[in-house]
Amino acid sequence: MKRLKILWCFVNIVLLCSCSAARSLPESEGPEQERTGGNAQNTSGNMIVSNLHCIPKKNLYFGGSTSKQGYYTITSAFRADGSTNLLYSDYATQQTVYLCSAANCTHDTDSCTSWIPFSGGGSLPLVVGETLILAYPGNLIYIEQIGQIALPHFEKMDLDGSHRQELGTLKANQEIIHPFITDGTYLYFTVRTYSEEAVQQEFVKLDIVTGQIESLFDLDQTKNEIVFGAAGNYVLTLQNGDVQTTLVHGTGQREVVISDQLCRYDLNSLQKEKIFEFPLEDTRFSQYDEHFIYIKDENRELHIFNTISLQDEVIRSNIFPEVEDLLDLVVAEAEDDHILIFSNIRDENMVIINNECIAIDLKTDKPKPWDLLYQSGDRKTPMTIVAKVPDTTKYFVLTDEQEPVNLPSISEEGVPLYLPSMERTFALIEKENYWNSVKELMCFSKP
Repeated sequence: MKRLKILWCFVNIVLLCSCSAARSLPESEGPEQERTGGNAQNTSGNMIVSNLHCIPKKNLYFGGSTSKQGYYTITSAFRADGSTNLLYSDYATQQTVYLCSAANCTHDTDSCTSWIPFSGGGSLPLVVGETLILAYPGNLIYIEQIGQIALPHFEKMDLDGSHRQELGTLKANQEIIHPFITDGTYLYFTVRTYSEEAVQQEFVKLDIVTGQIESLFDLDQTKNEIVFGAAGNYVLTLQNGDVQTTLVHGTGQREVVISDQLCRYDLNSLQKEKIFEFPLEDTRFSQYDEHFIYIKDENRELHIFNTISLQDEVIRSNIFPEVEDLLDLVVAEAEDDHILIFSNIRDENMVIINNECIAIDLKTDKPKPWDLLYQSGDRKTPMTIVAKVPDTTKYFVLTDEQEPVNLPSISEEGVPLYLPSMERTFALIEKENYWNSVKELMCFSKP
């Protein structure tokens, strides 16, 4: 951005919001409630880790998190001082409200439970059991301007926004790295630490009661290892596999990574295991829960590799054979025995002229056209499943309706101005309607 400097440069991790009128806040048991989650204790008294999953949902490009009753997001309509607000979308009433129960509150000061101050790096609401965590990635560029709040840190509160308090702060040479993972009791993530000697990345566990952070294992920096997902009692990582030495004209030899390796760490034993390797150029992949879903360029085979059982199943061949470049295929969704494949259709000049989707029912192995697409800029995008509504047959989805907002900004000359932007809206849809392209939405009202 050469001419304009956005006040909040982290808006890419902020969830675009929804709507409401009457208030419907989640219930809370207070600060002394017991932690609930997917863990038990073994006979030696050590915690047995299970039910690990990413928050937010792995394929989302924005922030947010679901509880049993509703979804927590952060509005993109921030103010001139960079502050913004927590929103809560209640599944039962289909209302989106500020996470605040005070009557006549203006929601623009720290007296409001939904108010979020400017921290330089945005914030992300994360539901862990019956606790709402706010993760602040921070931004050291602003530390002289706003102080310690620019450091990476965490806050916690009850699900209704009450009993909000600081949970912990990282050091100035540390950075929080996505994704966030939970088992319903603890919060797990990667911490990157910079020093004069090296850059270290370690996977850690945050105790949401005490704020204590415990290092679990180091990621292999020699292989560019990153955390990729989670399933069962396993944390999944990707790292460089085979390396091929090639000759480059004028520069001599160069090493090129030609494959990636999928690994898993058992959090009960902290043992690492390489479970799958695939060629980079010939594979398109995505991760949904325990399923590593990939398309091989050869015969356009669609596979599901189960990262728990380690079984690899071929679903079908000839997936969009008319699409020349494998990079134009995306596994857009995978829920409830269905897979959604999204494709870019290009003309002879390689310009995208259309987008198409097919939905594959894994029970019948039958693909069918799917058209719940909406315009996003100059191209189309599938309707995104934000969350599965617990104990129902519904999905919580992004709709194609957008609310215009003006975002405060400052030009390079220091002149205040406003930039137009959009906030997305949410709705519920029956799962059967979603997979059959029936656009019958139960839209949420605006706050």
